Amino acid sequence: MRSREYQVVLEFHGDAPEDFERVIALENKLEENLESGEVDGNDVGQGIVNIFIITKEPKRCFKDAMRIIAGAEQTPRAAGYRESGGEDYVRLLPEGDVTPFELK
Repeated sequence: MRSREYQVVLEFHGDAPEDFERVIALENKLEENLESGEVDGNDVGQGIVNIFIITKEPKRCFKDAMRIIAGAEQTPRAAGYRESGGEDYVRLLPEGDVTPFELK
């Protein structure tokens, strides 16, 4: 039986060139150091930059990613995950926020 895969999304606000450069630096840092998931790229638009991560353990991967980027100038404003190929996201950040996470 194959393990399920999930997509974790880290959402950063601001898509000005300097914001994008900071997020790309974080993406590179995650690519080099994240062991609980694999960075699967990013997208930019509507004032948002998203980093996508594929993992089998979304909550652990999110915690590991946040530890790796802790103290960075640019930090995620929201995060969520869904089963790969699924439609509905589970919100991870802001913690305690019950509104559905939606990919922007």
